[in-house]
Amino acid sequence: MADRTLRLSINETGAGAAAVFTFHVFLDDTPVASNQSLSSAQSHAVRELAWQYGQLFEQHSLPQLAREQLQTLGAQLFDLWLAHAWGRLSGKLGPGDQRVLVVASERPVVLNLPWELLRPAGGECVGADAKWSVRRFPWTDRQLAPAGTDLPAGPLRILHMVCAPQDQPELDFEREEELLTRAISQAGPRVVFDSGDLGSFDELGQRIDEFRPHIVHLTGHARAGEDGAYFLFENESGTGEEHSATELGQLFAGAECSVRS
Repeated sequence: MADRTLRLSINETGAGAAAVFTFHVFLDDTPVASNQSLSSAQSHAVRELAWQYGQLFEQHSLPQLAREQLQTLGAQLFDLWLAHAWGRLSGKLGPGDQRVLVVASERPVVLNLPWELLRPAGGECVGADAKWSVRRFPWTDRQLAPAGTDLPAGPLRILHMVCAPQDQPELDFEREEELLTRAISQAGPRVVFDSGDLGSFDELGQRIDEFRPHIVHLTGHARAGEDGAYFLFENESGTGEEHSATELGQLFAGAECSVRS
């Protein structure tokens, strides 16, 4: 079966209420629809959709959405971004092809959209279809890197780091670590576990270089805004120090480990 990559490269032009989203559609790095643009009303609808969906997870209970609402959200995403190009795309996708939907954008509002709900014409949402997977990349100026070689032989190496700045609300990280170690213990010698002590960005880089983990599990605070997504590490005084998603991606990309950012 072939692996096909459908990539949406999305930017934002203009400022304030006049800002609109522009985008390109690629199939296996071949342009299918270039220099596309949403209208001002559509761009506003995208921001509103991202905000409404994000609010569901600000509640103190599990978000509840009826199946019809999920289908409506998925249809909206498809109509906005892919409906106009689907006639050209669908004819090039074989029924047995494995497909990766890549959303590349520097705008957090775009990356935070529920892309797993996107419903291609006549199909299920991509998050529920075994033929599809979804990846998000916080940049538009780089190509999707091909997968490297297979992961080094086991055991699976997991690095866990807790970042708890003193100027942030306290987290129940001990409970999370307990659940994590309990799950890992069931794998026996097939998994090796390491954890950080300082919660700093520098320590993360050092541990990655020395331990060469396959999986990095970060516990802490993060924020996403118009200026990007950030994770709060601890500085030397124990207070928060922001590092961007791009910095984290570069840290993993430059390390001799098997973490895929």
